[in-house]
Amino acid sequence: MNSENRLLVSYFTLKKLIGWMAILVPFILALLNWILFRGGLGSSVSSYYHTNVGRVFVGTFCSIGVFLLAYKGYKRLDTDKIYQFSDNIVANLAGVFTIGVALFPSAPMEPSNNDEIIAIIHAVFSALFLASLAYFAFFLFTKTHPPNVTHPFTDEDQRIAYLRKKKQRNLAYRISGIVMFPCIALMGVNTLLGNALQAIRPVFWLEALAVATFGFSRLVNG
Repeated sequence: MNSENRLLVSYFTLKKLIGWMAILVPFILALLNWILFRGGLGSSVSSYYHTNVGRVFVGTFCSIGVFLLAYKGYKRLDTDKIYQFSDNIVANLAGVFTIGVALFPSAPMEPSNNDEIIAIIHAVFSALFLASLAYFAFFLFTKTHPPNVTHPFTDEDQRIAYLRKKKQRNLAYRISGIVMFPCIALMGVNTLLGNALQAIRPVFWLEALAVATFGFSRLVNG
């Protein structure tokens, strides 16, 4: 295997790793906390920072952030005037937001004034993190690579087959975005409601669904 092929394999491996980590992380944290420490379901994915699996939370989210920073994706063409950011720029921003989520924790059960300030920073990073993932799925993954740049088709049948598969993938991406944006909005609604729904852990499930949906779209993207 030559160096170019090795780089290509590493690139696709990195994308799949990001996808699987996004899908599994919320549930791995919950299972580890329950199996090893008999802990209950967290109020949010971020709440596991304050549990016995807090180091797992920080390490995993920092790893995802580094992977996103290392990701080099679709490069925008000069003729493309629709989107202002290429996906590698959004990936870098998402990576910074992800690391911010890990390093600036949510508030503990009995927060001090400093804890509350850090929690606000955490909430901003969390919202930007989820919004950047939703933007990825709905807007960037749906971009079609020009055939003469990344898909040199040898015949018309090959081009038609590619476009058919691309339409199917685009549908999956748009469904992912349609799922993720309401999750973010519903978390805001839950904040306005206070603790009215806390018993069913709405933030955890909404965060888990949003992140897992991005992971699914990442895997579909290949």
